[in-house]
Amino acid sequence: GTDDGNLWVSKNGGGSWDAIINGLPVDRWVSSVFASPHDEATVFVSLNGYRKDEYKTYLYQSNDYGKTWKSIKGDLTESVANVIIQDPVNADLLYAGLDNGTYVSVDHGTTWHFFNKMLNVSSYDMIVHPRENELVVGTHGRSIFVADVKPMQGLKDVKKSVMAFATESISFSERWGQKQYAWSKENKPSTSI
Repeated sequence: GTDDGNLWVSKNGGGSWDAIINGLPVDRWVSSVFASPHDEATVFVSLNGYRKDEYKTYLYQSNDYGKTWKSIKGDLTESVANVIIQDPVNADLLYAGLDNGTYVSVDHGTTWHFFNKMLNVSSYDMIVHPRENELVVGTHGRSIFVADVKPMQGLKDVKKSVMAFATESISFSERWGQKQYAWSKENKPSTSI
C-alpha cells in the first residue's frame, strides 16, 4: 500500500504484482495493510484522507485477495484510521487505531468499543505479542500502551448482554480487616470484574 492510494498483492513471492484498489476510496493514503493470520485470502486495510482535509473512517476487509472489499467501519464515529489488525487467536476480534484512540470489535467489525484504560490519542501502530497475547499500541505523543487481551480472545458468544471475565487471584493476607493507621481504611480483599 502507498500514500497515493495504490494497493497491490503478490501471490508468488514478489515475482508479479496485481493492483487491488477496485472498491476502495480513490486517492486515499493506505495507512496500513494487515494479512489475516487465519485465512490466506483475507486482508484488512485502513486508509485516510489527510491530504484532502478529510477525516472519515476508512476500514475495509477483503476475503478474496483484494478482488472485492467491504467496509468494516461499523458504528465507529468519523475519525482518521491509522491501523487495523486481526487477533491471532480469535478471528472475530479486531483492533483499530484511530486519531481519537484505540478501538476493539468482538464481532468482526459490526460494533466497535473504545479500548478501556487507554488514552484517546492517535494510535499509529499495534501488534498482539505472539508469546504474551498482549496488545501493544504505539501512540502519537503518549508512548506505548500494553493490554492483556487473553480474556477477549476467549469470547465465544458475544450476543450475551452481560459478560464476566475471570478475575485475578487474591492472595491471603493476615492483615485483612486491619488498619495500618487509626485514620486509614481497613485492608479488605477485593478484585475487579
